Amino acid sequence: MKFLLILASVVLYVALSSAQSCPGRPSHQNCLHGKDEGVERARHCNRDPNPQMWYYNQRENRCIKMRYLGCKGNRNRYCTLNECQRKCVRRS
Repeated sequence: MKFLLILASVVLYVALSSAQSCPGRPSHQNCLHGKDEGVERARHCNRDPNPQMWYYNQRENRCIKMRYLGCKGNRNRYCTLNECQRKCVRRS
């Protein structure tokens, strides 16, 4: 029983740590819309956003690096190139 409690705690810790490792990640991402860097210093903004994010360019079928300002923006925003490519890039 004690083992299961410890295991559950470790799993929860890892899940929370990985979710918080990229401030500025939208709760529901999608590959639609274009580049949107968001705005700076609006109410309820993330004070320390991940400044380098990636967005999917539908016309070029590739992910491109962008600067994220920390607040608002659309849901076409990914923390890593790999994550963006995995979810959005169409393979021939």
